[in-house]
Amino acid sequence: MAPGCAPIGGLCAIDSDCCDSALTCQDYRCAAKPTPAPSPSGTLTVNLTAPGTVPVGTTVNVSVTNLETGLPIEGIVIRITSPNGESIIRTTGANGSVSFNASEEGIYDYDPIGIRLLQEKSTYAQAPPSNVTFDSGPSPTPTPKPTPLVTAQASGWPLEYYCCVVLILLVLIVLIVFLLKRRKKDDEKPAALSF
Repeated sequence: MAPGCAPIGGLCAIDSDCCDSALTCQDYRCAAKPTPAPSPSGTLTVNLTAPGTVPVGTTVNVSVTNLETGLPIEGIVIRITSPNGESIIRTTGANGSVSFNASEEGIYDYDPIGIRLLQEKSTYAQAPPSNVTFDSGPSPTPTPKPTPLVTAQASGWPLEYYCCVVLILLVLIVLIVFLLKRRKKDDEKPAALSF
């Protein structure tokens, strides 16, 4: 933060009094700039992508894409809440992403202002164990993996296999019952008399 600037909620007279370009001065308080208008259908459906876990001190990239088109969305204001409760405000650029440094251990929550997410997103910044040492060589920048809105995975066989097995067992049971009834009828028939 620049000295003399106001964080979100801080007192201001003009926009330049606020610490971040994503903030605006409204009613003498620094607030997040409004989010772009929704699509013509009336709702803006977005996918917010962020890594699940990162080492402390890593630069975290968060991206916002249009769920229908897959294209990045510029101008989305994202409130990032750090583990100590401090709000970090960032606005997505032309590539639809923002970045910040995960400087302390804990959970960083994301809230795109004015947009409701189908699934809340967060990143856990994890400190390395105390008995691990790192060399001072260059480290690669982690590439964020897209996070689907809903993830479902069954373990073992797919449901179709179970349905087929149950169907085959039912056919076998019906066949066995049919054969047993037929045999019982054959046993009950009187023997033919021959003279």
